[in-house]
Amino acid sequence: MKLGINRNEVYNIDVCTPEIREQKKIAEKLAKFSENIKKLEGAARKNLKNAKDLFNSILNETFKNKSAADRRQIDKTLILKIRWKIRKLGEICEIINDRTLKTNVMDI
Repeated sequence: MKLGINRNEVYNIDVCTPEIREQKKIAEKLAKFSENIKKLEGAARKNLKNAKDLFNSILNETFKNKSAADRRQIDKTLILKIRWKIRKLGEICEIINDRTLKTNVMDI
C-alpha cells in the first residue's frame, strides 16, 4: 500500500477550469463581493462607535449633578442587576509599600 503522493502525480491530476471569459466574470463578482464586505465592515464600525457614544452620553446624563452617595447607590443597583458580587476593596487587594495595589486575580 502506497501512502502519499509525489510531485509528478500532482502535476498529472486533471482539473476542470472554466473558460477565461467565465473566470473573468467570477473574478469581477468576487471583487464586487469583497468591496461590499468592506463597506459593511465600515458601517458596522460606525454603528458600534455610535452605540458607544450613546451609551457614554446616557451614563454622563445619569450621573451628572449626582452626589457621591447617589452615584454609589446607582452603581450598586446596576451591579446587582447584572449579578456581580459587591466586595470591599481590601478583600481583593493588598497594599504594598503604601503605593502599589496588587490584585489577587485568582480569588476574585
